[in-house]
Amino acid sequence: MTGVCFVYGMDISEPCGATNRILAFASALKKEGYDVKIVAPKPKRKIPKDLELEGIELVTVPISTKETSINRILRGLIIYEGKKLAKNNGSILQIEFSHFAGLATLIGCSEYILDMHDLAFASPTYNSNSLLRNICYHLERKGVTNAKKVIVVSTDMKNFLNKEWNISKKKIEVIPNGYFVSKLKNLYLIRFLKFFFFDKIVVCEIISVQNEK
Repeated sequence: MTGVCFVYGMDISEPCGATNRILAFASALKKEGYDVKIVAPKPKRKIPKDLELEGIELVTVPISTKETSINRILRGLIIYEGKKLAKNNGSILQIEFSHFAGLATLIGCSEYILDMHDLAFASPTYNSNSLLRNICYHLERKGVTNAKKVIVVSTDMKNFLNKEWNISKKKIEVIPNGYFVSKLKNLYLIRFLKFFFFDKIVVCEIISVQNEK
C-alpha cells in the first residue's frame, strides 16, 4: 500500500484554512486506502474529529507552536521525523509550507511534494527583522526548487514562482482552497500520486476570489 506522510508545522487542533486544507487532502487519501500519517507539533487541544473518524495517524513532536519568528523556523525540526517515517515506510513525503521545505533540503530531503499555502517571507511576522525575512526568502526558494511537484492555491502564485524563481510551470499545479472535481480530473499531480480522490466539492477556505481556469 502506498503511503503519504504529511509534514505540518502548525497546531493541528487550531481551526484555520491551512489545517482544513491538509485534512481535506489527508481524509481523501485515507478513503482511497492510502496509509496516511501527519507529523505535527503536539497539539494544545483535542485533535480534530476528522483525524479520529478517518483513522489518520497523527505523529506529534514536542515543539512549541507559539507564533514567533524563531519558533516558526524551529518547528521545521519536525521535518526530521517526517523524513524518517517516509523513508522507513516507503511513503511519499508531502511538506506543507515552502520555508519548511527549505529547511528539509538542509537535511537531505528532495523529490517531495510541496503544498505552498502562502509565501512565508512576505508575512508581517518578519517586518521587524530583515535578516529573518532574507533567510526565509532563500529557504522558500530552495524548498520550491528542490520539490518534485509544487501545489499552489492560485494562478498568481504560479506565475510568481515562474517569474521570481524561474520554476517551470509544468512543475506547478494550482489547487485552490475551494474547487470542483471537474477541475481536478486531468491534473498531473493526481496521475503522479496514482489516485483520484475527490468525488465531492471540497472547500477548505476562501480567502480571495480569483477565476481559476
